[in-house]
Amino acid sequence: MKKYLYIFLMTLSFFSLYSCKCDTCGGDEEITVDCKTCDGDGHIRCHECRGSGEVECDDCNGYGSMTCDYCYGSGRNGMCAICLGTGMDDSGWTCIHCNGTGKNRCFNCNGQGTVTCNECLGSGEVTCSRCRGRRFVECQECEGKGKKTIPCPDCQD
Repeated sequence: MKKYLYIFLMTLSFFSLYSCKCDTCGGDEEITVDCKTCDGDGHIRCHECRGSGEVECDDCNGYGSMTCDYCYGSGRNGMCAICLGTGMDDSGWTCIHCNGTGKNRCFNCNGQGTVTCNECLGSGEVTCSRCRGRRFVECQECEGKGKKTIPCPDCQD
């Protein structure tokens, strides 16, 4: 029995020599600090949208409109029913319906040659898929907690 007690006391004294008794960590050998990446907020500004919550629309490249698929941007398609594609009326004057082009005004773009983008509805921007429009994302360094556990600097030798 004395032998076991001796071994126990020696083991206890051995560990007490190597355990930290500092005031900084209270013997835990770890401390909790604010995350330096997010300044303790737990989130950082989204890099994809630069914190705006929106990114350029891929469909229209940020223009808000696209070339009309029906007239390929010309604003005209199909043969004019008034001049039958000649561009002239019966009197030999320029057809006022098609302005001498011989083609009808495009019904899809109303003769403009472009149509409003259906994805961004003409704004040129869509909601950022990374932050879903919230402008911030969770900090990966602290997993959104704002705090990190690090080894106690006073216990490091």
